[in-house]
Parts: sequence; structure tokens; C-alpha cells
Amino acid sequence: MRCLIDTGIYLDVFLDRKPLSTESSELITTLIKNNHTIFTSPDSFKEIYNYAYRKTHDVELSKNLIQKVYSVTNKIIDIQGDDIVNAMFVDGNYEDNIIIEATKRNKVDAIITRNTENFSYKGITVFSPDEVLLYLKTNK
Repeated sequence: MRCLIDTGIYLDVFLDRKPLSTESSELITTLIKNNHTIFTSPDSFKEIYNYAYRKTHDVELSKNLIQKVYSVTNKIIDIQGDDIVNAMFVDGNYEDNIIIEATKRNKVDAIITRNTENFSYKGITVFSPDEVLLYLKTNK
């Protein structure tokens, strides 16, 4: 499966946000172990760095965190001008719509997020972490 992991999933794991970190860690481990292609949004790196820095005020720790995310992902999703323009004509959150347009163009199979309502019904499969884990277990 070709999937995009949303920012919050990485934050769960690398900042050990209990109780979500256990499930998110299992998800990432399962995807890696089974050789799924993991996409990450370029914005995720910025958001993760900023979130970690605001919480810790530690530049090195924040950089280390985005290096960990980079080590997990197979691909950084390519966002192009057409994605930005097309996102303007879709209802809902504009920033999320940019990601949706880029995932569709990059032929990503699914977005994995805890914020499923922002991504639903827009032409791409959306899973929560527990839903995708169940899907992967039943569709081997």
C-alpha cells in the first residue's frame, strides 16, 4: 500500500504521547515491516519541528525528531502548483485539501490520520490508525 502518514501520527510516536503512541508505533512498524510505501507531507517536517521546539525550546532535539521522521518515510510527497490551485475549489480545510490533491496526483492509496473527518469524501481512502491496522491484518 502507498500511504501518507499525517503529522499527528509521528508526533504520537516520537514524543511518546500516551496512550496514542502505542498504536501509532505499531502502525509505523507494521508498514515498514511489510514494505509499504510511506509518504510524508513536506509540511509535516515543519510542523513537527515547530511543535517540538515550542514544547522543549531545544533546537537539537527538534532537529533530531525530524531526522527520525525522515528515517521512517520512503517518500516526501511532491506538491505542485496545480495541487495548490485545485485545492481552492474543494470544500473544507484548504491546507488539508492541498495534501489531498497531491496524494491523488501521486497515486497514494490512503491517508492515515486521526483527523479523518477533514479528509473524508474527497476521492481518497482515509483510515484512522486502528482502522488501517485492522485492514492490514485482514488483507494480507
